[in-house]
Amino acid sequence: MPYANLQIAFTEADYQLVRQELIDLTSRFPFAINLTPEEKSSYLRLGKKNLMFVQKSLWFYTETPMLHSNFLSVAEWKNDWETMQRLDSLLTQVNSLQEMLQDTVTALKMENTKAALTFYKILKNAAGVNVPGTHTVLAELKTMLPGNFKQKKAPLADMPNEAEK
Repeated sequence: MPYANLQIAFTEADYQLVRQELIDLTSRFPFAINLTPEEKSSYLRLGKKNLMFVQKSLWFYTETPMLHSNFLSVAEWKNDWETMQRLDSLLTQVNSLQEMLQDTVTALKMENTKAALTFYKILKNAAGVNVPGTHTVLAELKTMLPGNFKQKKAPLADMPNEAEK
């Protein structure tokens, strides 16, 4: 793995600072909403050209005053369009940050797992030469490793096998 032996310095103080910055950032979106699954599924989608359709419609509506109506405000529609574009740009940056954090966490999980497995091997060797206190720790850790299941019950002796029938 190209990121083996990561040397990351991210202190508790750094964590608390970033956490507070995220809280502050979240507070800058008091208008943000949370759609229900039903609302998300009922959203009218017009395919790949949906945004182009909206953009062109807004342009034609803005440029053709004789088609303006009292129930569709050009100013509100423009604001909605421009806000959506700015938020979509921010969303792209946030998604990039999320991917970067996820990859870093994954690399750190891999590194931590490798260190734990190295310790487990050391522990097994120590238990093999009867170092005091190692058997209990080894037994507890062993239950957490994949592939360590209780042995299946042996077939019942009272059951006749096919050869005896």
